[in-house]
Amino acid sequence: MVFQSHALRTHMNVFKNLAFGLKLRRLPAPQIKEKVEAVLELVGLAGYGTRMTGQLSGGQQQRVALARSLVLEPKILLLDEPFASLDQHLRERLREEVRDIQQRLKITTLFVTHGQDEALSMADRIVVMANGKTEQIDRPDVVYRDPKTPFVAGFIGTMNLIEGEVRDGNFVRAGLTVPLPVTDGPAILAIRPESLDLTVSETPRASVHRVTDYGSHGLVDLDLADGTRLKSMVAHPDLFRAGQGVDLSPRAVTVYRNNQQIYRS
Repeated sequence: MVFQSHALRTHMNVFKNLAFGLKLRRLPAPQIKEKVEAVLELVGLAGYGTRMTGQLSGGQQQRVALARSLVLEPKILLLDEPFASLDQHLRERLREEVRDIQQRLKITTLFVTHGQDEALSMADRIVVMANGKTEQIDRPDVVYRDPKTPFVAGFIGTMNLIEGEVRDGNFVRAGLTVPLPVTDGPAILAIRPESLDLTVSETPRASVHRVTDYGSHGLVDLDLADGTRLKSMVAHPDLFRAGQGVDLSPRAVTVYRNNQQIYRS
């Protein structure tokens, strides 16, 4: 198991931290040395065996914690939010390295995380849980594109969740009308920002609240007539400005009722 807090033995150097479990198994010293040096090379810390753990950076300490588990050649590797205390850049680099190591060693790994990006980038299968209950188990791409409950839709990635009603075959909320082939009644409409197209309009259904340019794309925050906030991902953020009236055209939607998916386009 790899802990969020590293849980390294601070009075031991790196080599002794890794060798501790092997000594408990009563392996001979030459074999312990060979295994420890091999796993240090695997995690990119060759030559660090004599260093004290307090001399290492946060990322290096987490690699030692990972190596300490890998040196025991486990059948199952458990990781409890191991990157939560690290900065974003280091988290991204380490999760790529851990994924590569896991693929090379073919170890079944259970990775607990609240980070959606970590789950989507590292997992073969994602289990989304809420209040101790399983909401959905599926491949990352399926969980993202076909969330089975409103909780999954809102938890994985960015999602516009709009509560409203279906009347005469149309979802209605504060001027937003979307044709749907579902029975009348209360419903939750889910639209990904990348699936919500915008056009400047003289008879707008929403107004631009804020435009954020990320370089590769833009994110437009929108307000419906009742103040409901939506997000749209656009290729050309320079075409929009705060206060502008826009029309909305969803290219793909998911509809929920009674906490279950009833339609997806």
